[in-house]
Amino acid sequence: KNDAEIIKEGINSELTRTQKLKDQYNYLLKNLKYVKADIYESQSKIDSALAPEYKQQEFRIYISTCFSILIALLLFMFFYIVYKKSDFNLSRQLLSDNGLQFITIFVLIIAIILFGILGILEGSELAAILSGISGYILGKGTDFRAREDQPAPAVIATEEPDEDN
Repeated sequence: KNDAEIIKEGINSELTRTQKLKDQYNYLLKNLKYVKADIYESQSKIDSALAPEYKQQEFRIYISTCFSILIALLLFMFFYIVYKKSDFNLSRQLLSDNGLQFITIFVLIIAIILFGILGILEGSELAAILSGISGYILGKGTDFRAREDQPAPAVIATEEPDEDN
């Protein structure tokens, strides 16, 4: 074989190899489109499956913000009234034990409800905590009213037995 034929065969083999590489490249491009379509379809199915969770998360953020604003408003109003009415009876009552207990219990109940909404506490835990706080509040109110409404218990004098008998 002469050099021209060898070069021609080399060029033809390179052209064949290049054509095969081009075909493989086109095949990969075509498959890449299918893979991208499959990924997009899978992602959309995942998103639709998680849609309730996304909505619930948005609800949790909204409720958390509302409760935070409510607590801030309550505390602001409490201290505003104490500041503005510092010489009146209302501010004295708010700064007394009952006023501070009210604020504390109100904030605790809001926080407990928020923990329930966020999923930090479950139903039975929430019920136990809220019933404990309710029992404390109602029991304290009953004790206070009972002490005001009823006269002091009478002391019944009993006769001590004579030592002589």
